Amino acid sequence: MAASPGFQLAAREAGTGPAVLLLHGAFMDQTLWDPVLPGLAARFHAIAPDLRGHGASAAPPGSTFSFSEFEGDLVELLDRGHHARVHVVGFSAGAFLALALALHRPDRVRSLALVSGAAHAGPQMRNVTEEWRRVREEQGLDAFVLRLVKDVYFADYTDEHLEVVDLVRTRLASVPFHGPQRWMQTALGFDGRGQIGAIRRPTWIAHGMNDVVMDASQARYLRQSIPGSELRLFPRTGHMVPVERTLPFTDGLLDFLTRVEAGPPGAPIDAVK
Repeated sequence: MAASPGFQLAAREAGTGPAVLLLHGAFMDQTLWDPVLPGLAARFHAIAPDLRGHGASAAPPGSTFSFSEFEGDLVELLDRGHHARVHVVGFSAGAFLALALALHRPDRVRSLALVSGAAHAGPQMRNVTEEWRRVREEQGLDAFVLRLVKDVYFADYTDEHLEVVDLVRTRLASVPFHGPQRWMQTALGFDGRGQIGAIRRPTWIAHGMNDVVMDASQARYLRQSIPGSELRLFPRTGHMVPVERTLPFTDGLLDFLTRVEAGPPGAPIDAVK
């Protein structure tokens, strides 16, 4: 597990206190966390990188977009900032990466927060993302944006935020498609079902009850598989929990992180919400 020589992730940092590493999903960048950062940075030191091939972290030549590469990038980022252990918050495919980091480098992980995540890339995720690929290749960017927005947001949110389609279109039109697509293909190969029971870090799971990318049953499986983990389900919410439910999500995350910091290092949190 090693980062590419000379390659460094671009990252936004804010706040002081215990470090919290924020991992976005595919087709995204660190701006996913913009709504959450002000509240989080009031008590913690937030680190939001653009993962390899996303945002300002252009992938170096020869990138394989493997989990090993992504994990190596993160360890290099933590070493550069002199962060021995961090709270890791992963969204969607970033939740897969958070789980992989906890399994392969538990010494660097203080706690886990898995947002719109799963223990493996199941049939539902595969079907939805295959449809995204087909629409993007056969019908172009505009059709892809409409399909993506329809799938990742609950209808109530888009009805109240009509600007979201234009925002997503502008962002996707300005970034190369290759890196996110390669990362999505890597994520589709993730399967931690036989391993995550070994995780011994405080874990908070947040999921939308109306998520059509990763069904809420995936969150319940995580809760049953990771000892001592907590589960918070958000009703009338799709895949984009940090955006659709910013205030309750941020409050829940802060409550979890604060309780972890108050306890002895590595101790599980037994209460389930």
